[in-house]
Amino acid sequence: MMDFRRAASMTAAWVAALGTVAALTTTPSAVAAASCAVNDGVYGAAFYGDEDALLTDESGEAGTPVVLRPPLGEPGYQEWAIDSSGDDTCTIRNVRSGHYLTPAAAAVRPHQLVLVDTRPFEWQVRISSQADRVFISAPLPDGELRLDQAPLLINPPHVDLQEPRPYGAQEWQLIWHE
Repeated sequence: MMDFRRAASMTAAWVAALGTVAALTTTPSAVAAASCAVNDGVYGAAFYGDEDALLTDESGEAGTPVVLRPPLGEPGYQEWAIDSSGDDTCTIRNVRSGHYLTPAAAAVRPHQLVLVDTRPFEWQVRISSQADRVFISAPLPDGELRLDQAPLLINPPHVDLQEPRPYGAQEWQLIWHE
């Protein structure tokens, strides 16, 4: 009878330990996969931490592509207000024009250009390799597409949506503006 109790106790301990391990391995990634991980505020966004590749609303007109530019020295063109939507997503709005960062069409797909427009779009913003670096993603039912530099050979470089790549290649460094 004593061996049965010891075996039952040992089995219960292993089940509890495995449950804890399973919870620790699934919970953080599930939380990280759908969250706006930054505080509401105004930021500059540098692609891959390159201060000469700032997210820029160059024209200020709705329906125009977002580009990457070195610092312009003029307020607003490269400043973006990130506002939490309360459902683990954020809207990203250009401070100068008031237009939102938005995929070019309602149906999100790979290599779709990103524009500024009057219609808001709900983005996922997640911390990546460092506290000031994030992935900005368009959520899909079966995954995500990340904000990235478009492979188009034009100057200035445009921004589009692409499949996730490893090693932080699609990171954006957020620079707090007061």
